[in-house]
This record gives sequence, structure tokens and C-alpha cells, in this order.
Amino acid sequence: ANLNAANTAMSKGDMKAAERYLAKAGNSPEAEYARGIYKALNKDYVGAAAIFESVKGSVPQAKATLDELREYDIIK
Repeated sequence: ANLNAANTAMSKGDMKAAERYLAKAGNSPEAEYARGIYKALNKDYVGAAAIFESVKGSVPQAKATLDELREYDIIK
């Protein structure tokens, strides 16, 4: 429930609420991916990339997101 609430909060631009929900979302690969999205939305691309790299085997979107960050030269 906290992961869904965090994703909803991020989609609405409510980063403070997203941060609170993510703190309670557990450590599943999907929760970690959401934390990566949170970091990317806050322009911490290096931190986001590290998270995406760590979950890319479990969360297919993570590899695609990493590829996009590299394609647009946001990360190396």
C-alpha cells in the first residue's frame, strides 16, 4: 500500500508525501525502483542510476530507464 501511495504521490508531484511513503515501502525490487524514480525526479541521477543498476535483473523497467538516461547523456 505504501509503494502504491508513493507512486501516486510522485505522479502528482508531491515529493514530500512520496518520501514518507517510500520510507515505509519495504525493500522489494519494486520499492527500490520507485526510490530510483524518486531520486531521478529530484535530479539525483547518479543515485538513481545506482538503484536502477541494482534492480535491473528483477525490474524490467529499470534497464529501460538506465538505457534512456544513457541515451540522453544524463549519465555515462
